[in-house]
Amino acid sequence: MEVDSCSLPYPGPPPLPPDPPDPPDGPTPTSSSQDVTRPNPKSKRKAQDLPSSADSTATASKVQAKPTEIDEAPTHASIQTTWLHPILVIGVKEYSAIDKGPFIVQVSREVPDVSAGTTIRPIKFGQFLSNHKIANICSDGIKSVGRNRVSVEFRTATDANKFLEKTELLSQYKYVADIPTYNITRMGLVRNVPVDMSVEEFAENLEVPSGCGYVIKARRLNRKSVEDGKSSWVPTQAVVLTFRGQILPQRVFSFHTSLPVEIYQLPTIQCQNCCRFGHVKAQCRSKPRCYKCTKDHTGEGCDKTEAQAFCLHCNGNHFANSRSCPELERQRSIKAFMYAAKASRVLTKKKKLGWKSFCENLSPRTPPSIVWNQIKRFRGSCNTSIITSNDPFSWIDPFTDKLAPSFVPFIDSLPTPSSYITPSSVFDAVFSINELNLALDGLKDSSPGVDGIPYSFLSNYRKYSHLPHPVVQYQTFPLFSISFEALTFKPNIILDFGINKYSTNARNEFYERMDSEYNGWRTIYTDASKLDNTSSVGAAVWIPSTKIILNFKYPSVSSVFTGEATAILESIQFIKSHNLNNTIIFTDSKSSLQSILSNPFRSKSNFPIILQIRESLFRCHELGLNVVMAWIPSHTGIP
Repeated sequence: MEVDSCSLPYPGPPPLPPDPPDPPDGPTPTSSSQDVTRPNPKSKRKAQDLPSSADSTATASKVQAKPTEIDEAPTHASIQTTWLHPILVIGVKEYSAIDKGPFIVQVSREVPDVSAGTTIRPIKFGQFLSNHKIANICSDGIKSVGRNRVSVEFRTATDANKFLEKTELLSQYKYVADIPTYNITRMGLVRNVPVDMSVEEFAENLEVPSGCGYVIKARRLNRKSVEDGKSSWVPTQAVVLTFRGQILPQRVFSFHTSLPVEIYQLPTIQCQNCCRFGHVKAQCRSKPRCYKCTKDHTGEGCDKTEAQAFCLHCNGNHFANSRSCPELERQRSIKAFMYAAKASRVLTKKKKLGWKSFCENLSPRTPPSIVWNQIKRFRGSCNTSIITSNDPFSWIDPFTDKLAPSFVPFIDSLPTPSSYITPSSVFDAVFSINELNLALDGLKDSSPGVDGIPYSFLSNYRKYSHLPHPVVQYQTFPLFSISFEALTFKPNIILDFGINKYSTNARNEFYERMDSEYNGWRTIYTDASKLDNTSSVGAAVWIPSTKIILNFKYPSVSSVFTGEATAILESIQFIKSHNLNNTIIFTDSKSSLQSILSNPFRSKSNFPIILQIRESLFRCHELGLNVVMAWIPSHTGIP
């Protein structure tokens, strides 16, 4: 899926008041950095005229009419000056051609009807739209978004604009419809704007990349400065820009200078009435709560000092509106996470739209490499749980419906040359080993087929197909070939014999423990090794009491673990065949002992040789032969 070169998609801020006041100690403009690249200079055109819905695509980057700076005082001391585009005076009344979905219109009552309650029920409003022939609304497009307000999502921008034009119908039933600003605007933060440059001069000379809309609002932020106990607001070089468009540009250009645009996150606001976060005092419906002592009165008249204060959020010894309160940082983290999560959802939706566009534009002349690269993105779409048999007709329909939705044209409607059609008997023929080898040589990776055989198994087929002894074929699952008593038998295994590998006296410590705890026991030592991946695996069993050494050799594809486990198995077989009681087997393979000691019913990998060891140990136990296995560190001079 291709993304516009001028920007990354940005979900936009939630529907909050346009200029909420900042926390008590001043603004904290935060942003999320983006990877930015300079757009094509040919795509930059200075804004001149206000666009209309008919030609907004052609004039997307030259839409700033002669603006004027608002004379009213800023809404908060943290905002120095605010510049507005004339379009904000009349309001945005329709979607333009450059806007993309969702096309949402919010409807509220002009005067709340007492008889109908204080809210608009979505299902009743849907009935109202149906009775008045308002069509092309999404299946779940009508939702409640607050008290006395619903949102209606239309399928196209034209349908949304037609509904907005029905002013007489809306006025007759005392409804007011508008486009939510968060759906068609994006807010960005631009830094390094000189303080001596007015916001009006800066905004009038802005150049926005084509396809990213135009600037409808600009405001410079102030910061709070405290000197000699007196606080004042000092203008900063940070300017917040509001763009009329659904794509936030990565850069804007002013006086032939490139300025990066960062995602602007609205500051975390706290109510000065109830001390909660997320709204301001003018919108508060709760009872007053003192930010000093948490009682039911405003904090202005409270005589508590900060040393006597009690925070209602974290129970700390500070005011509830203090910037050092951990709850403030938590609220900021939540807001940052919400912005990131919404951006992720937008990207996911755009990927789906990109796949739909790809399927609609497929043709017999589409290069196979492009088709395969797109198909690889859909790995896992075919859930193996739906495949109940080798008959493709039992699973092919649901799989193809998921891979190619209903809007994809059928193959019958495509002009396929007859030379491409191959008799089905060719595909039904049994392939040879040479064909399999050629196919495996030409593949780097592949998803499992309908039989569920993984690619790793096929890629190693040639490696294991000509193996000599000890390759074994099992007619039943190895776990079921062992008796239940052997599977539940707990062998006597010592994973720590008390020998320190780095001790200079390890050999003496070993014999001291043997004399004290296992005096008179027979000892057997096992080991295995492998030089490299191309060499064979060698294993050996040494029985000092009889001076017998057993040697084994395995092919290069075998692992050292297999050699160690085989040596242990041969030792147990020797004990059972010679009826040797009180025997202890020493090995330096702790992994082998841990596999033998693990519960076979809970183990993810039951090696057949490990199960055979458990079976042999249980048979020794039945014969009354006491067998102990212990781990000792390697290269310590033992024995």
